[in-house]
Amino acid sequence: MAIVYRHWRKDKNEVFYVGIGKGDSRAFDFRNRSNVWKGIKKRTGVDVEIVARDLDWATACELETLMIQEYGRFDLGTGRLVNMTDGGDGTLNFFPSKETREKMRNSALGKKKSEQARLKTSEARKGCGNGMFGKIPHNASKVYCGYLDKEFNSATACAKELGISQSHISYMMAGKTENIYNISRI
Repeated sequence: MAIVYRHWRKDKNEVFYVGIGKGDSRAFDFRNRSNVWKGIKKRTGVDVEIVARDLDWATACELETLMIQEYGRFDLGTGRLVNMTDGGDGTLNFFPSKETREKMRNSALGKKKSEQARLKTSEARKGCGNGMFGKIPHNASKVYCGYLDKEFNSATACAKELGISQSHISYMMAGKTENIYNISRI
């Protein structure tokens, strides 16, 4: 069962985010939100409204999508929501547009990472990190994309060709999200 919820700005008493979750706890979980979302919360505070409960997942996705269309997305210039997708896809299927990816890239340019963050990134890129998917051996970096019927030397190269993030390649290979591109390690 699923819920659909809205987050309201306290200063303007207007909706700024529409979401979906498997239970009420997601609506009240303020971690793992975008920086824009966190900025609004910090400046104005947030009220939570559960719009619908006990929906099957497909119905909840449809309602979320309709609500996001109704309010419009700020990043697309169609409205005021800070949602980063059109909804109906859950959090693991975030495939940002080229424009959104460019905005994300530009916002990160010139920012200095801490030494700890740099070391963590370095270890992850070496394939020796103990991240979400465990240790990945060095020789497991090649991937095959059945959708393109093409072999790649890295998940990053495959992601660039498909126009998606490398983390989504990892999610698909780990079974965390639907493997719509038929991607596998070689």
